[in-house]
Amino acid sequence: MLQPEIYEDKLEQKNTNVPLQDLMDDEQLKRGQYYANQYLIRRGEVEQMKSEWDELWRLYACERDPDPNDPNLPNSFIPLITPVVEGQVAAMMESTIDFTHVTDNPAHEQYMRQLDEASAWFRRKGNFNLQMKDFARMYEVLGGAWIVPLWEKTHSKKKGVPSGYPRFTVPPIQSVLVDGRIKDYKDLQNAEYIIHEIGYQSIGWARKEYDDDMAEALAAGYNREDGEEPMQSYDDRNSFQLLHVWTRANEKGNLQLIEMDVNGLILRESDPSKPYYEKVDNEYPFYFARMMPKQGNFYGYGDGKILKPMQYTVNRLTDELELAARFSAQSKVAIDPKGECDVEQFNSDPSKPIMITNPNQNIRELQAGGINPVVVNMIEFTLREAQRATRFADIMTGQSIAASSTATSVNAQIQQGSVGIKV
Repeated sequence: MLQPEIYEDKLEQKNTNVPLQDLMDDEQLKRGQYYANQYLIRRGEVEQMKSEWDELWRLYACERDPDPNDPNLPNSFIPLITPVVEGQVAAMMESTIDFTHVTDNPAHEQYMRQLDEASAWFRRKGNFNLQMKDFARMYEVLGGAWIVPLWEKTHSKKKGVPSGYPRFTVPPIQSVLVDGRIKDYKDLQNAEYIIHEIGYQSIGWARKEYDDDMAEALAAGYNREDGEEPMQSYDDRNSFQLLHVWTRANEKGNLQLIEMDVNGLILRESDPSKPYYEKVDNEYPFYFARMMPKQGNFYGYGDGKILKPMQYTVNRLTDELELAARFSAQSKVAIDPKGECDVEQFNSDPSKPIMITNPNQNIRELQAGGINPVVVNMIEFTLREAQRATRFADIMTGQSIAASSTATSVNAQIQQGSVGIKV
C-alpha cells in the first residue's frame, strides 16, 4: 500500500547521494572548494578565542562549578560582571533615541515625514531596541560586537503590507569571519572576503529558495554551535549551515554575494557585473565595534575581561566568609567526661533539655574568634575597584550615596561615568 505524501515530507532529505558535479560547473566547483577551505581555516583560527569568550559568558550568566573534590566547600557567587554590564546597557539604551530624516533638497522635504513613519515601522518590526541591547551586552562583555543590516522578507499576506523590510541583526562574534590579513577593524572594507554563518536553515526553506536537487545535496545536520553548553534539538538534523560569502574578487571588483554550504556547494551567486549594494559605495554590509584594543589583534577586550579576576576574587572571599560563618563564628562546647553527658543531646533546638551531672562544673562554652574583618574589607575594596575599573559608579545604578557628597560632585561623577561607558 502506498504511503500518502504530505507537505512535511519536504522538510527532510530523501536522497543525499546527489553529486556536486551535476549541480555546478567547473568554475563553481573550484570557487566553492576555495571558500570552503578558507572557511575551515579561518574558523579554526578564530576558534582559539572561543574558550575565553565562553568563560566570560559563563561569568556574565553567574555560573560557577562546585569543587568536585569537596562537595561541602561553599560555591558562592556574588554577581559583579552582570550588574555592571546591565547597568551600562541600561544607561546607554534606555534613554530616548530620536530618529529624524532630513534633506538639503526642498523638493524632498514632503517625503521626510513618510520616511520617519516607515523607519519607525521597520524598527518596531525588526526589534531594533532589543537588537541594540544585545549589541551593547556583547560589546561590554567581549569587547567587540557586529551589526549586520539585511533585508528581511515578511510573512504577511495582507495587501498594502510591504513584502520585506530592512533589519539590523547582531550575530554572535564568532559567526563573522574576516580575511585574516585584516588586523585592525577600521580596515574592514579592505578585506578580500567576509564569511557570515547563517546557521540553522531548514531543508524545507532550501527547497523553496533554491530547488529540490540543491536541498538534497546539502550537508544537513552540521551547524556550528555558540556557547559552552548550547541547546540542542532533534530538529537540528533537518537544518544546515548556510554561508554568505561576500567578496570583490572578480574582474569588475564589484561586491558579490555567494550563498553556499560548508562543503562548497554554491547555491546561488549574485551578478558580478554590478555591485550587490549599489547605493552604499560598493562596501561590505558589516560594521564592527571594538571596545579596548589589543595591539595587532582584530578583536579587542571589554569590561568582562577587566572584571574577570575581580569576580573570581570576590567569589573566593565570599567562600571564606561563609566558612567563617559556619565555623569560626560559632561557639564550641567543652564537656568533662565526669559530667556523664550524651553529646547527641546537643542540637539546634534550645527548647530541649540536656541531661548532665553538675553542668556548672562539667561544661564550658568556648567563644569563637568571629569573622576576620580583613575578609569583609577585601570584598568591599574589590567592589570599589570594579567601579573604578569600569568607569561605572554606584550613583548611576540608583544606590545610596555618601552623606558628605555634594550635588556638584554627584553630577560630575554621573557625567564622567556616562562618558566612560560610551567611549
